[in-house]
Amino acid sequence: DSGFTASGATTQVTLNWTNSSSADFSKTIIRYRTDGKFPVSPVDGFAVVTKTGAAGSADTFVHTGRTTGTTYSYSAFALDATGNVAAAATVSATAQDTSAPAAVQNLRRSDKRTP
Repeated sequence: DSGFTASGATTQVTLNWTNSSSADFSKTIIRYRTDGKFPVSPVDGFAVVTKTGAAGSADTFVHTGRTTGTTYSYSAFALDATGNVAAAATVSATAQDTSAPAAVQNLRRSDKRTP
């Protein structure tokens, strides 16, 4: 997998990648960890998604339910038809609060100006 990117938003991280262009590409497995380390195999860390797709095609996945302020370290693994695993592509992102700030309420001063 190439072009592996991640962007954090409120309680989610959007992942984008391009599938391996190998003729026998089968699927992409994405895993994550939150301890500052990247998953080192398709069974390390926690599962995000396993997606089949066309070789060389662009793909995306929105990883929802994330904790705002937490950094997620992702690894994407390409598997071929016979089960061979390519070296991982890695990326990190932090789920961030991207909501608009609260509206400011109009306040009145209660003190009076004295001449």
